[in-house]
Amino acid sequence: MPSEAKSWRWRYRFDGKEKMMSLGEYPKVGLKEARDRLAEARKLWSGGIDPLAERKAVVEAKEAEEREQQRRAESSFELIARDWWARWKEGKSRRHADTVMSRLEADVFARYGHRTRHLRTSSVKLNGS
Repeated sequence: MPSEAKSWRWRYRFDGKEKMMSLGEYPKVGLKEARDRLAEARKLWSGGIDPLAERKAVVEAKEAEEREQQRRAESSFELIARDWWARWKEGKSRRHADTVMSRLEADVFARYGHRTRHLRTSSVKLNGS
């Protein structure tokens, strides 16, 4: 029983170089889907665009967007405030610390929790948003 995976591939030339592009692994990608992917790649190729380079650019752009979203999530006001609270509560009574967190959750996070730390306080004061 062969252990090699079967895949759909397309060989083409671009800028005088022979290239090979994977269209997907069989049976995850069926014949119809492989043909559709090939048609899209050929359309790019006939327009003077290297399909492999285009695929790489799309993947890199998607990864950059995911990194940016992760950075925003990690620098949200709510996350920073919760981190601050965890350090601040040391030496405070449990009741007082819980009251402060309850007020943050009830009054602040709903309105400002999603904002990033790059928020300019003057715009919040002026716009009230």
